[in-house]
Amino acid sequence: MRLENLESLRDAARTAQAAVAGADAALADDAPSAVALVEDASQALVPVTDQDPELEEIGRQLSEVSTLLTDAGNQLGVYAAGLDESGPERLAEVHARRAELDRLMRLYGTEITDVLQWAEESRARLDSCRATPDASKSSRSR
Repeated sequence: MRLENLESLRDAARTAQAAVAGADAALADDAPSAVALVEDASQALVPVTDQDPELEEIGRQLSEVSTLLTDAGNQLGVYAAGLDESGPERLAEVHARRAELDRLMRLYGTEITDVLQWAEESRARLDSCRATPDASKSSRSR
């Protein structure tokens, strides 16, 4: 489940984001990002692209790759931030809900469908009990 692997997912997304788009300035990491390396390659071709159509096409491809990498870096950042919002509270809620479902299945059946069937039958009995006092009142008043 995604929530149970929150830390590893967040770490993977942040590591990938740093590799693609660069580390945070606060980390002072000198490792070049994929975006920076592709931009460097693209800029190296700019002075000569008008001399060779093949290099011009490669330059266009590098520009597209740079755009895609920038988008991927942004998406990784948004993904990691979304995981930060999910947090341990949501995981606790999910575990509590699962524990409640397990308890109900121990009481009313081995499958969730058994629990739902029990709930439906109980609801019908309750509705029947609620309807019975009204019927007895009307028969007394006659």
